[in-house]
Amino acid sequence: MLENAGCDLLFMPSADSMYTEEPRIKIDFGSLELVMEGKFRPGHFNGVAIVVAKLFHIVQPDISYFGQKDLQQYLIIKQMVKDLSFPIELRSCPVIREKDGLAMSSRNQRLTPKGRPIAAKLNESLLLAARLLENSTVESTKAKIRDFYKNIKEIKLEYFEITDSETLMPIKDVKEHKGIAICVAAYIDGVRLIDNILI
Repeated sequence: MLENAGCDLLFMPSADSMYTEEPRIKIDFGSLELVMEGKFRPGHFNGVAIVVAKLFHIVQPDISYFGQKDLQQYLIIKQMVKDLSFPIELRSCPVIREKDGLAMSSRNQRLTPKGRPIAAKLNESLLLAARLLENSTVESTKAKIRDFYKNIKEIKLEYFEITDSETLMPIKDVKEHKGIAICVAAYIDGVRLIDNILI
């Protein structure tokens, strides 16, 4: 698959070669790791930062690409690159979606035939929130989104946030921010899915 895509080189180390022993270092990203994914997956971004820092040191890339679907992860790595002065250009790649709007993910394969079309409701809720924000307040929009999910029993909502696109902190007024990220995480068929849009 990589050859067909024009890939020249693959770096695929074993876990043992990357972790000869358990890392002792802890990387603290402050408020950026305490919201959304960080809130529900404590310690996750410390592990992400360590393995990506090791990758950058070993490979020494000029440019590194990360998917927007994992927006918080991208912003964490962006902060790390800035704070540690990595000579790397980071690029965020847009979310790639199925025809019905579901963000592409390897996890989608674990959805049941019944749950798969329901999963597209995640993107539907993001687009609905973006439309509502044009004429409604953030609180009113979030209330309507809560009602949207109340009617879909197959979805167990973990969070739905309207945030600043750089800090991921919740916002009160869209007019006070340059960029807005609308983010969602939910369980369908026991599979945890995340998605977001930027406006």
